[in-house]
Amino acid sequence: MKITQLACVHVNPPILPGTFQANCILVETDQEKVLIDTGLGLQDVLEPNRYIRRLKPFLGIDFDAGDTVVGHLLSLQIQPESIGHIVLTHLHFDHAGGLTDFPQAAVHVHRREFDATKRPRKFMERIGYNRANFSHGPDWHFYESATENWLGFEVVKLPFSFPCYLVELHGHTSGHCGVALQKEDGSWLFHVGDAAPAGMKLGNAPEWLIRLIFGKNSLRFKTFSEEHPEVEVVTGHGAVGGNI
Repeated sequence: MKITQLACVHVNPPILPGTFQANCILVETDQEKVLIDTGLGLQDVLEPNRYIRRLKPFLGIDFDAGDTVVGHLLSLQIQPESIGHIVLTHLHFDHAGGLTDFPQAAVHVHRREFDATKRPRKFMERIGYNRANFSHGPDWHFYESATENWLGFEVVKLPFSFPCYLVELHGHTSGHCGVALQKEDGSWLFHVGDAAPAGMKLGNAPEWLIRLIFGKNSLRFKTFSEEHPEVEVVTGHGAVGGNI
């Protein structure tokens, strides 16, 4: 098994200091290649639609095709067509934008998340979905009720050759999930998507605002990391790429 973290979608929001990146994960085994989240896609970068163009001045999006998942894969000499599965934490534009680049892949997502794109209720749902990302009709694989418990979280086991769970972290969006996978040495990688801010740095923001944006689990992860040193927690934004 090889796990590679891909630093995608560089943004420089005017109201925040520094540059932020979307963390996508590539998992390679002898039996499959799996992506966790896709960042922005080639279409978003090369021919951005009105939705993306309107976001650019607010987020300072860097339209660089080399920063897409496809760009990273090609630099690793991996053909995009070899990706068999995509697991999504949620369907926001900066996590699911690359779906159109992998029409052959099975797309694994929580049913409540897909339903939220049809009937957005939360503030983060009304502003975060770019329906062009799934207009091509992806090969959806939906999951609903949790079937197991993993370290205190309700989870659904995913059908891969390695232990991997869709972890219910609803809050940021109605069907937002994390993804936990076990590495060969027995330790775990836990991609929590946007259930926590970049690098789990909460700053001085009031608790009500943190819960509004990231959901109720956001305040839980610091304690979780201290209690479970065998688990590496990766947030949806902020870290730099490299082998894990």
